[in-house]
Amino acid sequence: MRIVVIRDLGPIVERIAAEAALPLREVARSTRHRVFSCTPLEAAASPAAAEREAHEPLYARDEVSLDGRALARPHDLGEDAAHLHEALPLLLDVLPRQAAGVRALVLRGGYGAVALTLAARGAEVIAADRDLLATTFTRRNAERHGLSLTTREVAWLPDAAGPDERFDLVVAETSDAAGPEATRRELTTVRKLLAPGGQALWLTRTKHVADLVGPLEQHGRPPRALASRGAYTVLRDAP
Repeated sequence: MRIVVIRDLGPIVERIAAEAALPLREVARSTRHRVFSCTPLEAAASPAAAEREAHEPLYARDEVSLDGRALARPHDLGEDAAHLHEALPLLLDVLPRQAAGVRALVLRGGYGAVALTLAARGAEVIAADRDLLATTFTRRNAERHGLSLTTREVAWLPDAAGPDERFDLVVAETSDAAGPEATRRELTTVRKLLAPGGQALWLTRTKHVADLVGPLEQHGRPPRALASRGAYTVLRDAP
């Protein structure tokens, strides 16, 4: 394991490692950063590993209520007020009310609001994200509410599904940082994950809809706007 910190945090990392008897050593430094190495197997056998669950509250910034369910949000998973009060309620409103027997894949689902709602409505849910805090808090919130789901960590989100896996429903959020070209690739790749008659619901900013829908017309029936609220729109893709 490699730990990269700003230089001012170096002494704190060294103190924590010493208290937990972790085999930590510095392997590089620059004017602003220090890099430490820790042997995974020795670290896993240390008392600190046995107490890792106790460290989770350090990341809990606050709690929010969605769909009548209290959810913990991690400190480092940013969310603006419009996403919480407009985007997520909009997305929850368009989800199937009865999802028994539905295989659902949730991509880039944050701390689990969509995944937990689908699981509560009877779906078999896989929640995939590249952010480890997102999957950690999705599991944490699921356990808190007695709901069953599976989480997967992947860098390229469509890789969350195996070669032969197909889903009745895929729910995803586009990423502003990814840009329109990468987002269109995600949309076309996700289409291949749908079972016959399946659908994908994409939450995106309304200002991006034209850039996403227009170029996809050459790939068959493009997604259509299903519902909008504030600055957000849900696209329904049912090729």
